[in-house]
Amino acid sequence: MMDKYVFLIFLLAPGFIACSTTYMLHDFPDKHGELSLVMRYFTYSFFILPMVLVAGGLLGIVPADMSGAKWTTWQAVALFILAAVLSTGTGAVWVMWMRGKVLGAANRFNMSQGRNPVFVQARLFDRLFDDGRDHFLVIEKDGQIISMGMFAGAGAPDNSKTEIALYDYPEYRRWFEYARESKEDHPLKHTRTVYHCIEDGLTIREYEFPPEWTA
Repeated sequence: MMDKYVFLIFLLAPGFIACSTTYMLHDFPDKHGELSLVMRYFTYSFFILPMVLVAGGLLGIVPADMSGAKWTTWQAVALFILAAVLSTGTGAVWVMWMRGKVLGAANRFNMSQGRNPVFVQARLFDRLFDDGRDHFLVIEKDGQIISMGMFAGAGAPDNSKTEIALYDYPEYRRWFEYARESKEDHPLKHTRTVYHCIEDGLTIREYEFPPEWTA
């Protein structure tokens, strides 16, 4: 029985390492439960394990006879290290480069067939605001402003609730109100993006970023 468990761990470990790498690079897991995550591990492992065996063979780690009797301790340890390295590299390459290429090709095919494109990345919220740039946001609920300020960060998409942090200084409200009441044109009079959170009834408006704030 122990051998079966070890074999199962060997199958899941590359996928687990790859998923952990993509998570650290801002590719968050879904909310569909443990079974979905296990299937994701297997999907990564399906592509990684053949690369491990080929690379191990080229490096002389994998013996010509794959039976357990021919394995030595150093070969097993070296193979696990090689699997970890390739898993990390695969996860990083996928989230940073390959996923966009594959998704782009799939969407070109979908649109050629008259279907809508598919988006499998993080929340729409993250695509709009969580990009490392400066964003001035005004949060409204039931038509009333409840907060405004510079975007500071957001919780992971796999959380049950969407959490957002703003740098909500009084100066921001004074500048915003002054710009809105002024007769002169001002970036804070122009809406760049409007995000609607259907579940919580929130509306988040992003306004053009005043150039003097970057000085």
